[in-house]
Amino acid sequence: MLVSHKHKLIFIKTHKTSTQTFNNFMKEHIGPDDVITGDPNHGTEINVDKKFDTGLCALDYKSKYGNHLPWFMIKEIVGDSIWNDYRKITIERDPIDRIVSLFCFLNPQLVTMKCKINKQLEWNDRMERKQIAQQTPLQYVPENVRSYFWDWLEIQLEADVLSLCDPVTYSQDAVIPELVNYRQAGERIGVNIFYYDAPSKYMLPVGTQHLCDFPGLGTNKILITDQNHRNPDHPAFKRYIALEGQCRFLNYGYYFDGDNVQVDQIIPYENVAENIGNYFEKEGINICCDQEKYDQKSKNTHFRKSFELPDINWWFLESRGENLINILNSKMQIL
Repeated sequence: MLVSHKHKLIFIKTHKTSTQTFNNFMKEHIGPDDVITGDPNHGTEINVDKKFDTGLCALDYKSKYGNHLPWFMIKEIVGDSIWNDYRKITIERDPIDRIVSLFCFLNPQLVTMKCKINKQLEWNDRMERKQIAQQTPLQYVPENVRSYFWDWLEIQLEADVLSLCDPVTYSQDAVIPELVNYRQAGERIGVNIFYYDAPSKYMLPVGTQHLCDFPGLGTNKILITDQNHRNPDHPAFKRYIALEGQCRFLNYGYYFDGDNVQVDQIIPYENVAENIGNYFEKEGINICCDQEKYDQKSKNTHFRKSFELPDINWWFLESRGENLINILNSKMQIL
């Protein structure tokens, strides 16, 4: 969240929409009493302990909910007077593009990290082993990674949605009910991506984690980390990190109560810098924002291009991909 008394502006942070860049850009344009609930590593955690007239501060919430706070929490923090008087904005992205970005972000071991060779196999062809090790799983078995993406996406689209206005939905306390819903959805539609629930054929300890075979890739030649899912001494024990955060997957709960949009302006992610600049100009906010200035503040510009990942259309090829697009657009129809 960003609350600027100087500009009478409230910004609601969403996921995979360059909101960290927005906070990084805005920190040079705010007043001394303004608040940004951002990332201390990027210098965007500003005045989080400053109390509003409600007696509350952002720090009271950030410790439990992180720096992505939904609209109703922000309203509770700042009080009705500021909430009603200030402009409220957010950034949203085409859901098809955003979901692919989220998948890549949550599954680096599949799309950006080099293959982990299964050393328990007997390799007769050393050249093959070397070639595989130079590729990512996405490069080595692209269709299988895409098929796993479809399963990952469909389970989340078909799962029951947690309450958009329940604080639990935006906290770690949501992990257990989310997984229950995802497993039930998987059973209903006949999709299983909970591979670590059953014993793996191959399992090599590496630090606190294990490298395991991953049936979704259709090969035992490469192994995938279990992300501490099998480590009973780790908070991730029996969790599936790549599925966690239904609020992050759906995104709209941060600015939508199930019936009404709770912001004055949803700024489109495509051409976001220009769109922000145009909005500021229209509202008489004296901040110049263009692509060059905005990109200078980005920590993650053109992620998919940097890793030469497939374009957006590739992820949704064939009839199943097209069907998932239809379901996704239906879920995000408020945009």
